[in-house]
Amino acid sequence: MPLSSTSHLYVSPFSRRNCLTLMVAGGSSLLAAWGCYLLWQNKVVALGLLFAAILALVLGLSKWITPAVSMTISRRGLSYHHRRGTLRLCWQRCQRLDQVRHQGDDLAFIGIRLRQPERPLTGLTPRLALALFCEQRPLTILASGGQTNNAMLLVESSSHGGVLAAFSKQRRLLRQQLGYDLLLPHGSFDRSPDAMLELLKHHWQQAHGTAPSP
Repeated sequence: MPLSSTSHLYVSPFSRRNCLTLMVAGGSSLLAAWGCYLLWQNKVVALGLLFAAILALVLGLSKWITPAVSMTISRRGLSYHHRRGTLRLCWQRCQRLDQVRHQGDDLAFIGIRLRQPERPLTGLTPRLALALFCEQRPLTILASGGQTNNAMLLVESSSHGGVLAAFSKQRRLLRQQLGYDLLLPHGSFDRSPDAMLELLKHHWQQAHGTAPSP
């Protein structure tokens, strides 16, 4: 459905679901571990429950700090909300959107190839750049066949412009290796990757006046 000039479509991430369930389960396991140790002096069971409680609480908290809205889609563009900040991209800068593939295999990302990739990204801060750099390290290693040393890339680039320079260099490598400048993880979607790609392409094409008629 077409968006009006003032309306927005909000996407809630799959990765945030069940956070309260995990936190409640973790708290219950913690109480059970405490009770098991005090009442029955069973250290083995208590330690097992304690480990399960810590694991559930850590997973629950990691989901809790994830933004409730991962993406905002409007007629003008796309905003990607990360727990470290927000990237904003107008549709006019998008050259291509597609499922990211490597050697014929689908990776868990939708890729965006940009026009004028050397232009700064709106909303990109050093804090957000560092978070994205670290999250995309496995992709850089995979695409380069293990030949890219991300630690050295960060150190060398940081000495010539800081974290933003390191992230910019990583983006250039990913563009060369995978064909995309920005990567949206499947975990940030509220629907299947195919449905999300279709939705993004529809609004991108609509902004360029090429969307198919309903």
